[in-house]
Amino acid sequence: MVQCVVSPANAFGLMDGGYDLAMRTPQLIEDPRVIYQCMRTTLMEAKKNNIESILIPMFGGSCGGVRPQIVAEMMWKAYKQLQAPPTKIDWEYAEKMEMLPETDFRIESVFETSV
Repeated sequence: MVQCVVSPANAFGLMDGGYDLAMRTPQLIEDPRVIYQCMRTTLMEAKKNNIESILIPMFGGSCGGVRPQIVAEMMWKAYKQLQAPPTKIDWEYAEKMEMLPETDFRIESVFETSV
């Protein structure tokens, strides 16, 4: 049984009929690290509230314009970081995280054609 369903929509709490319809100001994600931060915060809140079964849709994939592979990578990094938290967070740890993808993260880059 799923105890919690997460909406990737907005910070206003408006639920007007669907994930995309709930977004007040849909926009492209400028930095894919926001996906990591959203996932990490979601999992931290779930743990704090003793939620053991949670459904989390893809953050940033549709309106955010981020390629699914990058979304999966960012969400997985957040999950892994909380499963094995570091004993110390410093600049050395931050550099090892390699949060930015090496390639373009936009969906549009996959579909670009030369004219």
